[in-house]
Amino acid sequence: MLRRIKVKMMSKGDPKILHDIFEKFDIKNQGVLSVGNFKSCFLQADLGFDMEDITRLSRYLDKERDEKINYAKFLKLVDDVFFDKHKLDDLDKFAKQIVLYLKSHHLTYLKFIKDIQETNQSETSEKNQSISDYKVSLRKFYKYASKLFLRSFKNPKKLYEFVNLMDIDQDGYIDPKDLEYFLKRHSFIQKA
Repeated sequence: MLRRIKVKMMSKGDPKILHDIFEKFDIKNQGVLSVGNFKSCFLQADLGFDMEDITRLSRYLDKERDEKINYAKFLKLVDDVFFDKHKLDDLDKFAKQIVLYLKSHHLTYLKFIKDIQETNQSETSEKNQSISDYKVSLRKFYKYASKLFLRSFKNPKKLYEFVNLMDIDQDGYIDPKDLEYFLKRHSFIQKA
C-alpha cells in the first residue's frame, strides 16, 4: 500500500501533495491529525484510493496521543518505500523466512527473542524479566539471523539493512513488538 501511495504521488508530479494537505489540516501545528482528518486529506489529494483503502491504512498506522496519526512518521514510511524491485523481493523473502522459522519451531515473537537472548547471554541473564526486558541489540539479532538466513542472501550488508528495518521504534533493539509490527506491516504492504 505504501508503495502504491508513493507511485501515485510521483505520477501526479507532486511528491509533496500529501505533506502540503496534511499541514493545511494541522491548524495547531502539532504534527498529528485525527483519523478523520487523515482520511479527509487522502480524499482531497485525489490519489485514487477509495474510503475502504484509506480506512484500512489508518487502522494499520501507529497512533500517537489521543488516537492521532503522526503524519511526518507516515510520510517517512512512504518516503522510505523501496523502488528497487530486487530489494523488495529480498525483503519479502527475509520476512517469509522469519515467519516460516517461527512456525516450524512453534515460536511466538517473545520466545524467539528469548532464544536469541539465551544464545547471547551477555544481553541479560535475569530469570524474572518483564516482557519489556525481552529485547536484543540490532547487532545480536543480525548475528543470529545470519546463522539462519545468510545463505539465502549472500550479502551481509543487505541482511543488516533488513534487520535495521525491523527496529520499528528505532531504539537500537529488536523486541517482540518490533518483530510483530515488522511482520504484520510487511504482510499488509505485500497484500495491498
